[in-house]
Amino acid sequence: VVSIIAFIGIIFGMFYLRLKSLDRRARKNLALSKEKSDLEIRALRAQMNPHFVFNSLTSIQYLINLKKNDEAEFYLNKFSRLLRLIVDRAGYTENTLLSELDLLRIFVDLENLRYEDKFDFVVEIDDEIDIERALIPGIILQPFIENSIEHGLAKKDEKGRLYLGIRKVRDSIEIVIEDDGIGREKSAELRIISGNIGQSVGVNNVKRRIELLQKGNLEHLYSFEIKDLYNEKGDAGGTRVNIIIPYKLNEA
Repeated sequence: VVSIIAFIGIIFGMFYLRLKSLDRRARKNLALSKEKSDLEIRALRAQMNPHFVFNSLTSIQYLINLKKNDEAEFYLNKFSRLLRLIVDRAGYTENTLLSELDLLRIFVDLENLRYEDKFDFVVEIDDEIDIERALIPGIILQPFIENSIEHGLAKKDEKGRLYLGIRKVRDSIEIVIEDDGIGREKSAELRIISGNIGQSVGVNNVKRRIELLQKGNLEHLYSFEIKDLYNEKGDAGGTRVNIIIPYKLNEA
C-alpha cells in the first residue's frame, strides 16, 4: 500500500507540473483562446478528481484483502496506465480517437470493478473511420461516460448497458453515448434527497468547449445534445448524448 501511495504521489507531482505549464500558457492567450485553455485545464482536473482516484484504490485494496493478488495487480496496472495516459496528454487540445478509446476502456473497467460488474460496455465504430489518425478534442467523451455510470447505471437495480457508437457522416463524426439507466429526472430526485444537487461540472465544461469550438470554426459543425429515453410504458429508460465534430485526420 505504501508503494501504491508513493507511486500515486509521483504521478500527481508530474500532473501538477503539467498543469502549471498549462496555466502559464493560458495567461498568454487572449479572450477566446484563453477560455479554451482554461476549460481544457478544468477538464484535466475533473478527469483526475480525488473521488475517482480514492474509489479506484479502495476497490484494488479490497481485492488485496481478499487475497486476489493477481486480479489486484491486473487492475493496479490498468489504473497506473490510465494516470500515465492522462499525464502524457496534458497540453494537447486534440487526441487521436484510438488514444481516447484506450483511456475510456480503462476508465470503464475501473468503474465496473468499483460497481461490481454493474453494466456491459458496448462499442461500435464505423469501418470508414481511421481511429489511429482521426482527431477529436481531448476529454469530451469521458465526462458523459462518467455521468452515465455515476447517475444512471450505478443506481439501477438490474445490470445495465452503456453504449458508445461512432460513425462517419459525410465530413463529420457522429458520436452517440447511450445508457439504459434510471434517467435524468430520477437521478436528480435522488441527488436532492442525498443533498448532492450540483450540476455535472465535466458535462457543462464540455458543452462550453463545444460552443467555443463552433464559434471559432464556422466552416465545420460542432454540436451536442442530450435526450431522455423512455420505454413503451412512458417510464424513464436512460439517456442519449449525440456529439457531432469534424472528421479530421492527423497528417503527421
